[in-house]
Formats: sequence, structure tokens, C-alpha cells
Amino acid sequence: MENESLENCAISYTRKKDRLSYTLSPFCIDLTMVTETKNSFESKPNFELELELIDAQGLIKEKLKMDKHEPNDFKNYISMLVDYIRILTRIDNRPLKPLKK
Repeated sequence: MENESLENCAISYTRKKDRLSYTLSPFCIDLTMVTETKNSFESKPNFELELELIDAQGLIKEKLKMDKHEPNDFKNYISMLVDYIRILTRIDNRPLKPLKK
């Protein structure tokens, strides 16, 4: 096979993201569907989940209170985090149906 110059190669790659973001204080949840296309062939969508603590200072403050044996909400922060993870991981793997327009 002859070496072709890059000018003669037509490789096309795209990555499309469809993201939904929710803020449930003190957390932010991002649900993303990622579709990749390479040379006109579209891959199956991949799904990404991000769960972010948006009030890290609040969590640290509550942990310091707990360490001093003061009333605190540290365990509530952790319980909420674990509960959100449980809920989000229970989403089943059935194929998504296209939305009707």
C-alpha cells in the first residue's frame, strides 16, 4: 500500500454530548449521553454520570464539628451522597426510545 499524504486522508471524528444537570444542594448531578461518529459510523451511546459535592466547605465544617463532639450534619451529608448513588445506579440498562417530537 502506498503512503498517502494527510491531505488525501479524510478521517472524520465527532463526539456529541447531550447533558442534563441537576442541582440538589449540596450536590450537582450531571447525566450525559455521549455519541461518537468516526467516518460516518456512529457508535452506541455511552452514558456518563457525575456526582459533585458543591459545598465542600460545608462538609469540612460539619466534620470538624463532629471531631469536637458538637452537634453536626456530617452523617446527613454522607447519607445523602450514598442515597443519590443508590438511586442513580438503579437505572436499568434497557435501550432508550427516541423522544417523540
